Amino acid sequence: MVGDPALWGGSSSSAQTQKMIDYVLLRLFVATCLPRRVRTFTAPLHFVQDPTGSHWRPLRYYDPVTYNGDPYYVRSVDIQYDSDTHQLARYTLETVIPYLEP
Repeated sequence: MVGDPALWGGSSSSAQTQKMIDYVLLRLFVATCLPRRVRTFTAPLHFVQDPTGSHWRPLRYYDPVTYNGDPYYVRSVDIQYDSDTHQLARYTLETVIPYLEP
């Protein structure tokens, strides 16, 4: 792996370079090595109240939800608008399965 220290704050010290490499490798490890459980289903379009304001919005990426009592994050919401009476969405939820040592 090649890392440019200039991209990490402009410092070229070896400690800063090592810190950058550690950060990138940790992100790669989380993205590639931890098992994930993914659930995909079609359901009615669900609106939630935005925590930063008083308006309502559909679920979106990284909203926390529960599915059968287990915590998940929304990975994608594909709205399948058919008519005013039937507004469905295709939801994809994701959770990281924690690594437990034997």
